[in-house]
Amino acid sequence: MNPEKKAFTLIELLVVISIISILISILLPALGAARKSARAMQCLTLMKQYASANFIYAGDHNGWYVPFRNTTSGVTTQTTWQKVEYFQELIKARKTPNGGSQYYYARAACPDATESQATMTASGYVDITLSYGANSTWDSSWSYPTYKTIGGQTYRLITQSDLDQLNVSKKVMYCDAVDWQINGNRVDKWTGLDSTTRQSVSGYNGCMSFRHSNGRVMNASFYDGHAAAVQQADALNNAEMWVLQP
Repeated sequence: MNPEKKAFTLIELLVVISIISILISILLPALGAARKSARAMQCLTLMKQYASANFIYAGDHNGWYVPFRNTTSGVTTQTTWQKVEYFQELIKARKTPNGGSQYYYARAACPDATESQATMTASGYVDITLSYGANSTWDSSWSYPTYKTIGGQTYRLITQSDLDQLNVSKKVMYCDAVDWQINGNRVDKWTGLDSTTRQSVSGYNGCMSFRHSNGRVMNASFYDGHAAAVQQADALNNAEMWVLQP
C-alpha cells in the first residue's frame, strides 16, 4: 500500500511565499549595489587603459602626450584629443581607418555615463565627450596649456619633460566627465546627475562627473599610470591634483 501523500496547507504555502518575498526584498538591493560596483570597476579599468595608451603615444611622439587640441589652420580632423586616430587605435575605440570622430565603441565609455550611453548609434558608437575628459588645467588661475608649434602644426599639449618636476602620482590625466576637457575649478559644479549638470549648470564646459557611489566619486587616471576612485571632497580646490604647469 502506498503511503498517504500529504499536501501543503494554504497557510504553509502563504508562509513559504512570504519568506521568499522577504528574501527577494533583501537580496535585490544587494544585487543592485553589486551591479553598480561592477560598472564602477569596469570604468576604473578603462581609465587605466586610457592612461596606458597616452604613455604609448608619448613614447612614439618624442615625449609629448596626446594633444588636447590642434588649432592649425585648415585642419579638419584630430582637432581634439579624442579624435586622434593613433590614440583611438591604441584603445581600439573605432574601426580604422574610420577615425577622427568623437564617437567611440560603447565599450570604451563609462557604463554609468548615462548621457554618453544615450547617444548610442545603430552601429554601437557613443559620444565619448560625455563620458571622459582630459585634465587640461594649466596654472593657478585654472587656465589652459599654452600652444606649441611642432613640425609646423600648432598644438595645445603637455610633454613628459613638463611633468618631470611634478608629483605625477597626484596629477589627474583623464577622468569621468561631461565635457571633453576638464578644468579643476568646476569641481563644485557637479549636481548629482550627468544630465542635470549639463542642463542646469551655466556653461557645463570643463565639468568632471562624480557619477559613482551615489554621486560622490569619480574615476580618474593619473600621470604615473595608476587609476583610482576620487571623492568629490578630495578633488575640491586641490591644485596638486589638477594643475599641470611645471
